[in-house]
Amino acid sequence: MQKLGDIRKHFFLTTGMAKHAGVDLGEAIHDGHLTREGYAECVTRCRHCTNPGHCAEWLPEAQDGDPVPDYCENRAIFHELKKTG
Repeated sequence: MQKLGDIRKHFFLTTGMAKHAGVDLGEAIHDGHLTREGYAECVTRCRHCTNPGHCAEWLPEAQDGDPVPDYCENRAIFHELKKTG
């Protein structure tokens, strides 16, 4: 079984990448577009990532308008949530 990454680190990576994507995960829950379980699944998907260092390096350098990188485990869900918000 694969060891999952540190939950705190991946929580901040998930929320940071969502914010960059223009998605407020708390607001998505409040608006009914994401469940609390779905939020937890986003963090867990991130924890399964084999190279979270990419995001940790990319996020501080990302410019407005840069798309979420292809390697992001949550790219698709952020894209869907952006469309609903």
